[in-house]
Amino acid sequence: MRVWSSLAITLLVCLLFYQLVNSATRPWLNLATNTEINQALSDAMRAHRQLAGLAPEQEAVQRAQYDQAQQLLAHMEVMQANRPKMVRRFNTLLLGMFVLAGSIFLAFHLWENRRMEQGLLAIRNQLFDLARGTVPPAHPIRSGIWLRMEALIQDAHHSAEKDRERLKSLEHLQTWQEAARRMAHEIRTPLTTLSQSLKRWQSQLSQTAPEMVPAWDELESSMREDLKGLNHFANQISSFAKVRSPQRETRALGPFLQEFFELYEAVWPGVKLQNEVTEGAPTLAFDRGMIRQVLVNLCTNAASAMGDRGGEIQLALLEESERIGLTVKDNGPGIEESVRKRLFEPYVSSKPYGQGTGLGLAISRKIMLEHGGDLACLETGSHGTTFVLWFKKES
Repeated sequence: MRVWSSLAITLLVCLLFYQLVNSATRPWLNLATNTEINQALSDAMRAHRQLAGLAPEQEAVQRAQYDQAQQLLAHMEVMQANRPKMVRRFNTLLLGMFVLAGSIFLAFHLWENRRMEQGLLAIRNQLFDLARGTVPPAHPIRSGIWLRMEALIQDAHHSAEKDRERLKSLEHLQTWQEAARRMAHEIRTPLTTLSQSLKRWQSQLSQTAPEMVPAWDELESSMREDLKGLNHFANQISSFAKVRSPQRETRALGPFLQEFFELYEAVWPGVKLQNEVTEGAPTLAFDRGMIRQVLVNLCTNAASAMGDRGGEIQLALLEESERIGLTVKDNGPGIEESVRKRLFEPYVSSKPYGQGTGLGLAISRKIMLEHGGDLACLETGSHGTTFVLWFKKES
């Protein structure tokens, strides 16, 4: 159907072109071959010859004019004699131009239709790839509207891929949260029973064997210290299981960070906090308490890694097309590669045994994911470690 419509358009354009050229050139051809003009020119030549006899002193000039007129008359007589042949040649040439122009127009129209069909097919395949979650291939036509459409599809794919990764991470953390909820319950139940049993045993021992009370008190103190550690561990697990949804409010990032520095500047001895975020920082929607918790977790980890030698922690902004990053950079010893691969998994920690549960970064990332952003480790090494809190830009 498209081919016939293209052909009809081509024929219409060519007919209009033929009519335009024919109407523009035919009057001049008719004028050159008009018999009445030839007769008038012949009569004028005879009159000119008669005038030459009456004025002998102008004979040379009139002779030259007569010869020019005679040549012109001869040319017009030749044109009149060859008029049918000239008309045929003119029509043939015009028809050739007609066919050539039509062929070029038709070829271009067909090529453009073919190009459009290829582009639409490629866009269709890219949309199917986008729906399946696979990476859309690059479009072979790298110009015009197709390039813009491809760029939009690629952007949509990258955005969807980030959302899928974020959803996958959230589902993974929610699985860990459910396990943590059960674990906290399983730990607290026997801890409560054991604590009550210790009280009961102490009371019975005081009545039946008073001489053993001092030794029992020492043993009980050690047991209660261990119970306290287990209870603290259960509380940390429970806090991970109870990460709430953020109550976001739109606020300026600059004043919030200034308040954070004023509150926590002296919390970590030997650590100097540097705020590189200016007053003109963007406005974002976030839960003030939860983001403060993330910053405290990151700064606490950094201070712990730097140890007694101390160091610096620097906060700065990192801006991309669709998101804003708040970087937390320290100059500590860095994170081991074996730990970095599983850095945000629950119960993974680089601290010595007993000094951490490995839940701080998992909770922090859960908070950022709930904000529609993410928490990532940009770089780590002997020069230090940089984390970034990603926020979506406000529209």
